[in-house]
Amino acid sequence: MWSIIRDSLKTFACAIPVGVFVYVGIVVIHYIASNMYPSICTPLTIIGFIMTPLMVVSPYCEALRWVVYYTGTLIRNMWLWLAGYLILCIGNVLSPYLLSPQKNVPFV
Repeated sequence: MWSIIRDSLKTFACAIPVGVFVYVGIVVIHYIASNMYPSICTPLTIIGFIMTPLMVVSPYCEALRWVVYYTGTLIRNMWLWLAGYLILCIGNVLSPYLLSPQKNVPFV
């Protein structure tokens, strides 16, 4: 039973590109760091308000801020790369059709 599940998961994992796993990992890290920062570095209490100037300069709060910033930049760049790749693919498919001389043929 377990070997069937393990083999099907291996087959499924081999079909997914490594970039998808990297993207999901970065999104998970970003989500965790983004939710840890407010609860650790800027708590919603009076004591948290008083301690915020001291806490935000601590090494772990600066590290969390860096992780949130860096992973956010990576996520944005991955979306930009995907958009550029799709534009290239669509351009390669459409440009031969648009540049060839055709008469009265509807675009489908």
